[in-house]
Amino acid sequence: MIYAVGDIHGHLDKLDHALALIEADGGAEAPVVFLGDLVDRGPASCQVIDRLLEGRAAGRDWTVLLGNHDRLFLDFLEEG
Repeated sequence: MIYAVGDIHGHLDKLDHALALIEADGGAEAPVVFLGDLVDRGPASCQVIDRLLEGRAAGRDWTVLLGNHDRLFLDFLEEG
């Protein structure tokens, strides 16, 4: 089974809750696709990105897609 998570919007608590549910259902090695909109609106956009980077660095089978909020954030960083 492949799990999909979308629209975290900078809410680390929601991301951690989703990951806990996935791990309980499919195990720690379950493949997950993050459907974008990881940042913006919530208080922990940086921590959300860090958590995803940590998981990928640890070898988790996670695919991370960019949403429109993520693209806008990257555009802001690139253009200043």
